[in-house]
Amino acid sequence: MTIVFAFISIFCLGGIAWSLDQLKVFPFRICAICVGTAGTWIVLLTLRAYGFAVDPIVIAALLGGSAVGIAYQGDKMLAQKKSSLLWKMLFIPTGFVAAYALVSELWLFGVLVIFILVTIAFVFLDFFSKKTALIDTPATNEEQRKKVEKMLDDCC
Repeated sequence: MTIVFAFISIFCLGGIAWSLDQLKVFPFRICAICVGTAGTWIVLLTLRAYGFAVDPIVIAALLGGSAVGIAYQGDKMLAQKKSSLLWKMLFIPTGFVAAYALVSELWLFGVLVIFILVTIAFVFLDFFSKKTALIDTPATNEEQRKKVEKMLDDCC
């Protein structure tokens, strides 16, 4: 039954995200599948934490998909001279460990592993370069909008 809920939830949340994106509610594009998937595992984790019978395999699959998706999006933001393979080899398995910790309700361990993921991201990714920055001060609003749209088009 959890998988049916997940299937419907991803479509509903993704549809809402897609609609908001089409209406240009946000100053940037959003990935409907990412929103649907992440929103679903957040809801399922919350329900599980409150004692509802939720299949942990479904949550783990969704979390694993998010870990891989984040790694592949992060690949576009790699700092110069950083290895794409090493980035993914460190981030994805660590993301799976974080997923395991969250599904197993090992909250303290989960927070520790998420801290490690953030550390890996700061070591490998260039959050402030001209090629990945979402907002450049000298650029016009139109140039910024086009840059963000291009980044998000590459996403999905």
